[in-house]
Amino acid sequence: MSASNNFERFKKACMRWKKIFKLDDYTFIFTKFDDEVINKKNSSLDQSKSSNFIICSTVDTSTEYRYAIIEVHENSFDDASNKNIDNKACHEVMHVLMAPYANISWKLLQELPSQERKVYKKWRKSEEEEFTSRLADIICSLKKTQRSK
Repeated sequence: MSASNNFERFKKACMRWKKIFKLDDYTFIFTKFDDEVINKKNSSLDQSKSSNFIICSTVDTSTEYRYAIIEVHENSFDDASNKNIDNKACHEVMHVLMAPYANISWKLLQELPSQERKVYKKWRKSEEEEFTSRLADIICSLKKTQRSK
């Protein structure tokens, strides 16, 4: 299946998760990014934590205006299985669901002295990603268990 078809499958999966997570008040906007953008995004990662991690999608959410821009690397889904696409979609939509809490933590961090802020920002971002990944894995596992009954 082509990368373009996989991108469409990813969008449909995101819209399913949007409905499951009751995010009907949000508008989702999907875009693709290329190798140049992915290289910039990956160079900003803290490689010490997980050296083989590559960004293939990102979410920018406005909780105030209720929209989410989901960016996907153009080749992220070459030969991707339905399960893999569904899991990635769940993960990205989970970021939208968690966005109000992420925004609160970012605002609280702004109150810290600038020297302390950098360390806490990295830590907060890392913990948010870890929590989102674990929660998405749990939800996908529960969904799979429900289907097999």
